Amino acid sequence: MVSVIVPIYNAERFLNDCVTMILAQNVDNMEILLVDDGSTDASGPMCEDWARRDRRIRVFHKSNGGASSARNLGIERARGDFILFVDADDIIPTEHISTLLEVQELTGADLVSASVTYVPGPIIRPPPCVCDNWHFIELVLYRDGVGDYPVSKLYRRNLFNGLRFVEGITSEDFEIFYRLYRRAVRVAITDRTTYYYRQNNASVSNNGFSEKFFNRIEICERLLRDIEREKPELLPAARSRAVDEAIWLYGLLPKGYVEQREWIKNTVSIYKQQILENPKVTKKVKYKVRIFGFCPYLWVYRTKLKAFVIWIFCNMKNMSIGSQEV
Repeated sequence: MVSVIVPIYNAERFLNDCVTMILAQNVDNMEILLVDDGSTDASGPMCEDWARRDRRIRVFHKSNGGASSARNLGIERARGDFILFVDADDIIPTEHISTLLEVQELTGADLVSASVTYVPGPIIRPPPCVCDNWHFIELVLYRDGVGDYPVSKLYRRNLFNGLRFVEGITSEDFEIFYRLYRRAVRVAITDRTTYYYRQNNASVSNNGFSEKFFNRIEICERLLRDIEREKPELLPAARSRAVDEAIWLYGLLPKGYVEQREWIKNTVSIYKQQILENPKVTKKVKYKVRIFGFCPYLWVYRTKLKAFVIWIFCNMKNMSIGSQEV
């Protein structure tokens, strides 16, 4: 049986569509765990209404503790042999679960990962393969078509034995991925798109700077230490990811934070050449490193600079047209 865990917080706008899509999955042996994380809108009563309508649905209410806390409660109450996470505001086609189960049955994998499409945004299409845990971790570190997000993946339940999401931080997905994925002896990756991740402005990463974002740097430092001890061949991948995270954080920093800025600039400087010479690093990351390495402020203000250049171009074009008309 598959246990589908849905963390819910003030999701009344999307909840009915979400549950409808899960119930429409072309699988028979399934349970749905709706975990209401202290919602203040109508999400709680809506969950109860769905539970009355379908026996496969179980509802749990808890005080607000964040998505990690809700997922952890779902893991503890799950009865299935496999666990799958769905965010309440995302979109899944009818074949989402059956595709993951089909790949698992063919490969015997402990973890199955599928392609994700961002709405709006690009398709994140991984290279299909069956691999060990270390190759999968390497792909995640390089962001080579595979993300550290918990959705769009099917997990054998025993991977979570004694392991839970860390609560109270902003980077719970990034924090757990290494500890979780290294437990999977065999991993299967399919390039079939079966999950549509809805990007929204209410997400933590879209709401400006928070000092909690320093968690990601701490996680990177711990990750580098763990990989150096356990799998030093993956250090280039881990360094690439650490630099990518550092540049992202630098772009969010408000005025001040001089010590943190210097640490980030020094980190990029140390690993810049290694990253640029590494053929496994994506073009996107190399572009960030080149721009940031040349001038950090150019990276920070690149969007405004681009808009300014477009504005100048448009005005010059209008002036040219006006002079021709005269």
